[in-house]
This record gives sequence, structure tokens and C-alpha cells, in this order.
Amino acid sequence: KKPRVRRSPHPDGHMRAVPVPNLLARALLALSAALVVAVAKDSAKIKVEVYVEAFCPWSAEFVTHSLWPTLRADGVVDLVDLEFVQCGHCIPDSSQAGFDCQHGPGECLANKVIACGVDAARPAGSFAVAKFAACMYSLPKGWMTDAGYVRQCAEGIPALDQQAVFACGTGDEGTWRLRAHYETTANAGVADRVTRPKDSVASKESQSPGDDTDAIAVASHRHGVPWVVVDGTPLEDVSTLRAAVCEVQRARGGACPAGCDDPLPPDATGLNAAPGHGGGDGDAMVLQAPERVTVRKPKQEEEEVMNEETHAKAHGDAKASSKRSAVDKQKIKDEVMKMIRDEMASAAKKRNAEELLV
Repeated sequence: KKPRVRRSPHPDGHMRAVPVPNLLARALLALSAALVVAVAKDSAKIKVEVYVEAFCPWSAEFVTHSLWPTLRADGVVDLVDLEFVQCGHCIPDSSQAGFDCQHGPGECLANKVIACGVDAARPAGSFAVAKFAACMYSLPKGWMTDAGYVRQCAEGIPALDQQAVFACGTGDEGTWRLRAHYETTANAGVADRVTRPKDSVASKESQSPGDDTDAIAVASHRHGVPWVVVDGTPLEDVSTLRAAVCEVQRARGGACPAGCDDPLPPDATGLNAAPGHGGGDGDAMVLQAPERVTVRKPKQEEEEVMNEETHAKAHGDAKASSKRSAVDKQKIKDEVMKMIRDEMASAAKKRNAEELLV
């Protein structure tokens, strides 16, 4: 079709045809320009990769004492594109949990819950991811898989559905989300790379066609966790995260925010603070003991608990019996000693009487 035209006066007095601007085309051009600016802004951020596992004390130390305070430092979060990977040394297998984790099945479950939370928080940005992770890693191990505490950690993060995070972590979705975190971890050389058996829960999605090999670790060993990479360079000392981020920003010729030089906010506090604000004790999140809602134990585990309780009761009965026996022995000993003392006193009296008669 010919473009629509409007008539415009020409200096020579004649009317000139001028194409009418296409409003849709102009809108698309403006949108494209905005997207280019957004992509450029995102690519300018400093990539920070964090590889951790739930029950590792050093992972907890890093997340609560280095990562979280760094992203709370004034303006630093605006420099960072955080990739938080929750797996550590977990390896897919054919068990019911779908994984073999370094610190046992409980850690696998906690890894799944945290993976679900950070994945859900990711669209809201690095601060939301770090906030959820810091709250979870500030919990004792046994609380990481408690629905009440998980809900409290998700509370206040708009991107997170408090109920959905726990449901995801304890369901099939948690398994495949942790599998995705494993793939990222293995590609980074943090976890062993394995091929899985065909009957594995992970086999269909991860095996190549025709691959019928058994599970074999092809990497002899891997990095320890936490493994932290800033702008492509692994940190030798993960406690220097903020310094490393700010150093990269300076090397790029960018302006550093005040948070690069101010004292770090208090460790593992300020979980209710807003991005770029140090917070303090007044902002610290105090987790309240919720109604205990935990994942139901498998029958075998319940039987083990019952056996432990029976053993404890039997052990207690044995201790009581032993205590009664000790009391009886002491009583007999006291009676024997009394008889000996009486005999000695009697013998002494007899000697004294004989001496008086002499």
C-alpha cells in the first residue's frame, strides 16, 4: 500500500506530499531502544557467582557474614548481578530423594527448599535472593525444613509466596529445581560431573539418546564450598567479597557507591532493611518459634525413632536399677564397717580392763 500522505505547503506555493509517521513503528523503535539500554545496564553489572550447600558451616558463615552485609552496604547491590547456586557437593542418584548430599538426606531437602526460594526471588533482583538466603542460613539445620520458619524467611519478599516455597521444596518441583542447580554447579567444576543410570529420577532429562552408562564420577574431586566467583575470578578469601566487587568497579572506571568505603552493616542482621540501607539492630529480623509443621518422616525413620525411644527407656530403667544396686551395696558396706568398728571398740574395752587388773 502507498503511505498515507498529508499536504504541506512548499516554498514555491505548491502543495507537497509528506508521509505520515507510523505511530506503531515509532513505538516499536522506542521500546527497542529501551530494551537495549536495559540490557546494556544489566551487562554492566558485576557478575557474582555463589556456590553453597545447606548444612556446610562455612557456607552459612559466608552467606550471613559476607554476602548479606555486602549487598546491604549503601549502593553496592546496584553493582551486582548475583547468581546464587544451591547444591554444593550434591550428586543426583536413583534414591527416593533423587540426590546424594554431603551431609545426608536432611541437607538434600534443605537444598531443595532454598533452591525453590532463590529461584522464585530471582526476578525481584539480587537483594531479594540474598535476603531469603541469609534468613535461611541463619537458621539451625533442623529449622531449614520447618514450614513455619521457611514461611518467615519468605515473609516480606513480594516475589515469594510463603506457602509455595515450602510446597515446592518438599515436592517434585524441588527435585528438578535442585537438578538445575546441580547442572550449573557441575559446569562450574564445584560438583562432580556424573552420568546417571537409566532408572535414575534424573535420567530422562539429563541423559543423551542412547546413553546407557551407569553413574560414574568423571571428575575426581571438586572445589570446596563456599565457592565464590567475582567477574570470572574465584575469590581466595570469600570474606573479601565487597572489596572484590568494588575493585572491579574501579577497574572499569565506574563510580563506587558509599557502601564501598563505609563500615559493613552488622552480620546477619537487618533482614527487614531495604536495599542500600545498612539497617542495624532495630532492623534485625527476630524469628519467632512458629507452630511446628515439618515434613512427615518416612516409616523407616519413624521406626528408628521408636527404637531410639525404646532404647532410651530401657537405658533409663537400667540406670535406675544400677542406682538401686549401688545404694544396696553402700548400705551393706556401711553395716559391715559398723560391725568392725563395734568389734574394735569391744576389743579396746577388754584390753583396758585387763590392764587395770594387772
